[in-house]
Amino acid sequence: MVNARRTNGSDVQVLLPKLQFTGTQMSVVVAASGFQSGADDCAKAHGIACVRLVDNAWMYISRHTVTTPHPRSPARTPATR
Repeated sequence: MVNARRTNGSDVQVLLPKLQFTGTQMSVVVAASGFQSGADDCAKAHGIACVRLVDNAWMYISRHTVTTPHPRSPARTPATR
């Protein structure tokens, strides 16, 4: 059995500059060993989903969505007739 550490908040924070630089709307962190509470808190604060791989099956720890529109997408307005 491999003794791997659980993902912590610092691991999630490493992604933040990359997400901001690329303008990514959605992101996911996948861990086989689970997440510490700091990782989940950081992910929630930044709209990052946490997924754990258990026995070759995905277990969603948290699902987060960002509600702000993508800067390149046009604003949706009601159609006028």
